[in-house]
Amino acid sequence: MELKVIGDSGQASQTVQVSDVVFGREYNEPLIHQLVVAYQANARQGTRAQKDRAEVKASTRKPWKQKGTGRARVGAVSSPLWRGGGQIFPNRPDENFTQKVNKKMFRAGVCSILSNWVVKSVWLFWSLSSSTLPKPSCWIRRSKAWVWSPL
Repeated sequence: MELKVIGDSGQASQTVQVSDVVFGREYNEPLIHQLVVAYQANARQGTRAQKDRAEVKASTRKPWKQKGTGRARVGAVSSPLWRGGGQIFPNRPDENFTQKVNKKMFRAGVCSILSNWVVKSVWLFWSLSSSTLPKPSCWIRRSKAWVWSPL
């Protein structure tokens, strides 16, 4: 597969031969989705925590007596049924959210993304002349001279 190389003027000046193994794959959306979900899951800290009824700071005394009030019986204000009470099944910080991604899956996903970029002409190769340094002002000046086509 040949890709165009953009010169200083913004026009294609030459072509580069690249491997079809990397840039000639079909787009595999389920694989890309799995990689993105795994990346985001592995970025989680997993430090959230909630309190159960034993960890809530509340008195252990009965709010009212068992019989004779006409109200429902209740044992403690830390009950999960009460406002400010503990959670029934609280979240714990020792939860592990990591997802393993195999090397072959990762490489295939990256190749699929690169191939899709080449097909959609998002991926650009440009040549740097030896006299110019890669400074932001040079890039801004060049990009203004280039003719960008919408995707």
